[in-house]
Amino acid sequence: MSLGFPALLGWLSDRVGRRWIMVVSYAATCAGLRVLSFAVLNAFLNVAWAVGPAYIVDIVPKDGVDRGVSLFQTVYWFGYVAGMACAGFAFARLGLTIPLLVACLFPAAGAVLLLFAREKTRRAENAGGLP
Repeated sequence: MSLGFPALLGWLSDRVGRRWIMVVSYAATCAGLRVLSFAVLNAFLNVAWAVGPAYIVDIVPKDGVDRGVSLFQTVYWFGYVAGMACAGFAFARLGLTIPLLVACLFPAAGAVLLLFAREKTRRAENAGGLP
């Protein structure tokens, strides 16, 4: 697409006008950068999908790992889906600014809860051998 697109836009600029093609091009670039920045920031959300189960394995006793990881994955997925659904309604009613500011509170609360969570590691169990 990137090979034929400039030729198509050149042809279109002959008919519509170069100014409008430039305006649309700059607007599309702005929109693309906004989407890209959201995608980059959203990638941090996916870190918990990978690191979270390993953290659960570290802090939950061996006999509760399967249940702990299952609960973590279920609650995380449920929160993700419910959050996206609520965000859609909030954006429609309140615009972008207020819901995004409120959304910042949830990961911050999660970080605070993690800092204050009791952490019993299994390192003592694994000290004698391989994990």
